[in-house]
Amino acid sequence: MGYYTEISNNKDLAAKDVALYNRMNGVSAHNSGTAAVLAQAVPSIFMSLTTKIAERQSAKENNETESTSEDAERTRLQKELSKALKDIGAESEKDINTAVTTATNKRNTAVSNANNELNTLKTEVAGKNYQYSSPEDYDKAIQTETANLSNVTDETAKTEIQTKISKLKEEKANFENDQKRIADAEKNLQKVTETEDAKLAKITQRALEAGELVNQLAALNSVDNKETEKVEAQYNELKTFTDAYKNYKNAPSKETALALQKVYQDCPQDSPNYNNISTLYKMYQKDVEGLL
Repeated sequence: MGYYTEISNNKDLAAKDVALYNRMNGVSAHNSGTAAVLAQAVPSIFMSLTTKIAERQSAKENNETESTSEDAERTRLQKELSKALKDIGAESEKDINTAVTTATNKRNTAVSNANNELNTLKTEVAGKNYQYSSPEDYDKAIQTETANLSNVTDETAKTEIQTKISKLKEEKANFENDQKRIADAEKNLQKVTETEDAKLAKITQRALEAGELVNQLAALNSVDNKETEKVEAQYNELKTFTDAYKNYKNAPSKETALALQKVYQDCPQDSPNYNNISTLYKMYQKDVEGLL
């Protein structure tokens, strides 16, 4: 169930999209990758809504009662809603958006901490004022001093050159060690970003699913056609977003990017779906706008 790909299929919960960190933090240069965030098909959870609407209309037209089937459907939906709420850490339907906000804050804090560790390390290394910026440059300097040594006969001069060579070798070893520390910190930032983005996307997907279950229960319990129409409109809203996102991810282009941007912009800000749709869209906003 659900209209997003189950990201947890990856053992590291990695969305395989390090660029998400850059996108969400305003960094223009980033690694390219594809996070399998949205599903490739419209979910049965939404289809059951349109089926229910059709059944209700049919029952009205034929003066039939549907209390028994409605009770069963109500029980099923409530059970699924309870599970979805538990998955996102929400106690009730009123806490759905709060759960997404909490997950977003946790993601941002974890990524920020890893990024701060990297920046602190870079500042530390920069403060050491290494003479050269690569092991190869150190090798060239050592080779030059070694050649000078062979041309010197004065013992004092030889000692000075030998001391210089020893210091260059020591500094090279320290430089390489510091570069490894930086590389390890960068890998840690990448891993933390992938993991936290995947967790956030998963919680956001479940939050949207929980919202749709709430909508279906509301439509089931309502005898007002306007309420049913409202829920159906929200269903179409999400389906349109899903289709546009799927088209963009399958074939990124100016056309599909523009379509995705439009459906996002057309989503009413007072819609119960807006915040969560916005969270997912903004993960890819820079890539989308880059194609326009």
